[in-house]
Order: sequence, then structure tokens, then C-alpha cells
Amino acid sequence: MTVVDLAVAYPEPAEVRRTLRRLRHRHRHGQWADRAADLYTIALAAAISIGLVVSSVHRVPVGGWRTTNVPTAAVACLVAAAVLLAGGALTLALRAIGPVYAGPAVQAWLLATPGDRARWLRRRVAGLAVAAAGVGALAGLAVATVGVRVALIGLAASAWVVVLVGAALTAALAMTLLVRQASDATSAPGSAGRTDAVGVAGDVLLLAGAAAAAAAIAADHLGRHIARLSSTSGAVLATVVGIAALAIAALAAVRAFGHAGQLDRASLTAGAALAGSAMAATMSVDPTFLFGFVEVQRLRRIGRVRRRSIRGRGPVSAMLDAEARRLIRHRTPLVTYAAMVALPYVCAIVLTPVPVTLVRVLAGYVAASALAAGLRTVSRSAALRRSLGRSDGWLRGVHLVVPAAGALIFVVATAWAGRSFLPGFDVVLAAGLALAVLRSATRPPMVYDTAWLVTPLGVVPVGLITQIIRGPDLAVVVALIFAFVIR
Repeated sequence: MTVVDLAVAYPEPAEVRRTLRRLRHRHRHGQWADRAADLYTIALAAAISIGLVVSSVHRVPVGGWRTTNVPTAAVACLVAAAVLLAGGALTLALRAIGPVYAGPAVQAWLLATPGDRARWLRRRVAGLAVAAAGVGALAGLAVATVGVRVALIGLAASAWVVVLVGAALTAALAMTLLVRQASDATSAPGSAGRTDAVGVAGDVLLLAGAAAAAAAIAADHLGRHIARLSSTSGAVLATVVGIAALAIAALAAVRAFGHAGQLDRASLTAGAALAGSAMAATMSVDPTFLFGFVEVQRLRRIGRVRRRSIRGRGPVSAMLDAEARRLIRHRTPLVTYAAMVALPYVCAIVLTPVPVTLVRVLAGYVAASALAAGLRTVSRSAALRRSLGRSDGWLRGVHLVVPAAGALIFVVATAWAGRSFLPGFDVVLAAGLALAVLRSATRPPMVYDTAWLVTPLGVVPVGLITQIIRGPDLAVVVALIFAFVIR
């Protein structure tokens, strides 16, 4: 008996996609027309909303851009900080998602089908590159518009060069992360505990952005200027930077397409849960879906903590000790708080005092809310409140001490940004921020069978919106009062 080698013919990716489209077409009666109508309604509603907001802002005397006595070095550092912070945030976000991920439909139809996986995924890689380039181009256009010919070290680079560099570098970043994802898929099992180079790079970019923002604040207050280069030197350097960015993007794209076949099912599905949570939060108008998933992932990364008994002579001191320990173990709230303290001073570089005051009050709400993890936990768990053996008002009052103190410290630390108030008004501002945080933390669970308003632009979920803005609405009211009413 002889064994004859049998040649197995795998289906082509285009053939499978045509089959899927043919099968789905039988169940899509009128679906494209309905989708076009929905997109038209959404676009019309967004255009009208943006127009109303823009017209309202122009009618309100909020001030505007600061056009005099703005040091060139401050603007340069500010633009650099924006670029670095955006790059760090994008790096960490793409790293958390994949950047290439596969949902349930792709897992069932494509990944389970025998064939060349690289050919299946090249279209997704190309889509990722195009999407990243689009985001980078928009970011470059925003930088060119705000910076007005990009004031980096006095260079007069045209807007199209900035857009080109932003698109190329963002696409190169996405392709580099994809290569890293493929490398993780093919790494040895024993190397799972190695240092995450991409996460470290994201953190480094964020730290560099924070340092650039601090340098912008210092340059604005010290009034230091950086010497300008000639326009000819600036044009030559801009051209060189543009060519280098395109070369980097091309090399990264070639490497990414070459590593597409190394992506396995585990690496492709790692970010599907996060993407699904974000989609569910968007579709249900409930951000708690995404926040809850992120919180669970953060707790899983902790692994284990050092056990230590809570110290305190009474229930109040014990709970305050637990709050302090929570902040020490989870440094993200402290980083958020520090960033919000610096934000009004950064805005004061390019804005007049009235809009800076608005930013200051809203940033104070975010900063105080970052310190209210204990208050949110107690308020949203009836079983925990019963186990502690105290009344709900008493527990909420004790856990409000830390965010209230954080709000007061924030008001004192940002007293030189925006409009200045008497000490009594600063205390009132801190109290308003604390009440806004309390209103947000004590929000009951989302109820979806609420009132809906039918308008010519579509159905508006009024009940869901009022539940989501519980807390931020009071912060906005406080910001408007302190920006326009109190003199």
C-alpha cells in the first residue's frame, strides 16, 4: 500500500469574502438605505449641534486667544508637549487594543478557515495604516492651525509639511506596534514576563510631554525666547524632516506587511474585549461599561499586594488611612491630579483669563473626582455599606474628606491662573467642586427605560443623558458662575 501525497487547495481570501457577501445579501433588504438614512441623520444633528455651540460661544464674551507677550519658546514647548502627549496616549491605546484585533465574526469565519493568514490580514493592516495616517494628518492640521506655521524653535514650516509629517509618523507608529504584536505572538512562553518595551515607550513619551508642558509654563513666566532661524534654513529643514518621516513610514509598513502572517489567534483576540466594551459604552450611552472593564484589567495586572493592617484609633481615622493607602497603591489618580493642576497654567499661555477660569474650574472637578474612588465604591455597593455598620450619610461624609481636601488644595495651587478671587470665594469654589464630585459619585445605577424625546432630527435619549451628566452639570454651572458672574 502506497501513500500518495494529496494536494490540499485552500480557498482564496477574495473567494471567501465574496461568499460571505453573497450570504449576507439575502438578509439585507433595505439595510443600506436605512444605514444611509441613519448616517445622514447623525451628520445633520452633529452639524446643527456644532453650529449652535459655535454661535453661542461667539455671543458670550469669553475672551479669546492671547495675542500679546507670548514668548516663542513657550509656544514651541507647548506644541512639543501636545505632540508628545498625543503620541504617548496613542501608543498606549493601540498597545491595549492590539493594534490589530479580531472580533467574534472574524474569529469564526476567517481565523477558523484554513489558508494563508497573512493574506487574510493584509487588508486589515492596510486599513490600520490608512486610519492611522488619517488621524495623524488631522493632528498635524490642528497643530498647524493652532501654532500658525508651527513655532517650533522659530521655524516657518508650511501647513502641508506638518500634515505630511503627522500622517507619516502616526502610520509608522501603528505599523511598529503591529510588528511588536507579531513578535509577542512568536515569543517563547518563558519570556512572557519580560519588560513591555511599547508600554515603557508610551510612558516615556507621556513624561517627555509633561516635561515640555512644564518648560512651556516656565518659559511663559520667565519670558525667554529662542533665536529664530532664517526662512531658508527652516524650509530646508522642514523638507528634510518630511522626507525622513516618509522613509520611516515606508520601512515600518514593509516590516508590518511582512510580519502579518505571524499574528496568531491569541494576539488577535487580546484587544477584542476592550474594543467590545468601548463599542457597548458608545452604543448604550453608558461609559461605565468601558470604565468597569478598565478597572477589572487594572486589578488583574496588580497580581498581589503587600498585606498590611489598617491603622487608626477610630472608624474615621481607619477609613482615612484606607483612602491614603488606596492612593499610594494606585498612582493614576495622583498623576491625573497633577496634570489637572498644570492644565490651567498651560492654557494661560495662549488664552485670556475668562476661558482659563472655565478650564480651571472644570479641571478642578476632574482632579477632585480622581481622588473619589473610595466614595464611589461605598456609594455604589449597598452590601459594603451594611457591612461597615454606619449610616449612608456618615460613610459618604467620611469618604468625601479626601476629594474635598483635594479640591481645596487644587484651588490654592491654581490661584494664579485665570481670574483671581477673594479667599472667601476660593472656599466657595472648593465647596462647589466637592458637591459636584459627591453628586457624581452617588449616581444610582443606569436605568434604560427612561424618557425619550422625539425630534425632527431623531430620537434623543433625554433620560440617559441626564443620568450621565449628573455631577458634571453642577461643575459646569459652577464654572459659568465663577467665570462670568463673580467679579
